Amino acid sequence: MRISWIMAAVGLATFAAGVQAADNKWRVTLVLVTPDERTCGNQQVNKFDVSIDGQIVRTYAPSGAATEFKLLTPLNADGSGKVKAMSPKNREVTFDIDPGNGPRTIRMTPANHFCVWAWVPIKS
Repeated sequence: MRISWIMAAVGLATFAAGVQAADNKWRVTLVLVTPDERTCGNQQVNKFDVSIDGQIVRTYAPSGAATEFKLLTPLNADGSGKVKAMSPKNREVTFDIDPGNGPRTIRMTPANHFCVWAWVPIKS
């Protein structure tokens, strides 16, 4: 009886971890927030996956290749924050992340740039 209780607890913990991990990666579409397409470039329909794992924001291309942005300061306790991050090419970007866990809007502004792009969750 005790062994089955332990096995059930392990299974529940594994299930909970799997649900949390699945909720940590979601599909987004890229939206230009800044209205000046002449300066920021043409609006493109671009869909990809994004996840936040501690101090890392990852984007996943349709091929599965990941790009990592390292947050330079931690997010707030509610998962939100306006934080600086470093791209893989050591270029600074600013993320403005809405509160919550899982799917939420992330706004990204490259350093020394006024164009703002939003990664908006796609409703399934």
